[in-house]
Amino acid sequence: VRSNEDRFEDDRYFLGFLSNSKRFNVAITRPKALLIVLGNPHVLVRDPCFGALLEYSITNGVYTGCNLPPELQSLPK
Repeated sequence: VRSNEDRFEDDRYFLGFLSNSKRFNVAITRPKALLIVLGNPHVLVRDPCFGALLEYSITNGVYTGCNLPPELQSLPK
């Protein structure tokens, strides 16, 4: 997975197999005790599944990382 904000429009922002919602679901529901997601929120927020995961993480106070994209900054923390 690449983090290239300049190419959002080109190739579904290069999320690869994780752009498939079924595979995304398997990837985030398999862990038994802990899930750590590393990625650029400015890129990931453009995907519906990752966007929802980011919103959930922020709202529940478990997001740690760089400054959030503008579309997520107004969420309650």
